[in-house]
Amino acid sequence: MPPRAAGFDYRIGGPCPPAAEGDLDAGLLLRNGGRLDECAAKGYRAVELDNYDSYSRSEGLLSTADAEEFMRLLSAHAHAAGLAVGQKNASEPASRKKATGVDFAVAEECGEQDNCAEFTEQFGDDVLVIEYTGEGLASACAKWGG
Repeated sequence: MPPRAAGFDYRIGGPCPPAAEGDLDAGLLLRNGGRLDECAAKGYRAVELDNYDSYSRSEGLLSTADAEEFMRLLSAHAHAAGLAVGQKNASEPASRKKATGVDFAVAEECGEQDNCAEFTEQFGDDVLVIEYTGEGLASACAKWGG
């Protein structure tokens, strides 16, 4: 089956990763794998793989399974390079963290959005919370411990 056309992801200002049925674009893994190798070579200990939830904005061009498979491939590559792997903001796939190789979460504005527990239930203390307002920080600390 030919690769599906890429959808547009407004958050990154570009196309979502194209995928063929059951087979992700090897070029994307090669390009991203090189970036992960560069991070490891520079001494980074972890990477956060953003836009894991692009499937939710792809207008049906990407599925949850596509995103999970790509995350599995990137996580395996990152782990082989000695890097821990984090997911950002998408709490829905957190329950599949073992299957996708994710080690921690980055949760932006979970205090403000009242969804820190969605991350801590799956990742325990392995959650980096980022708040941009005093109210959000107070909410996160009050409910999650701080």
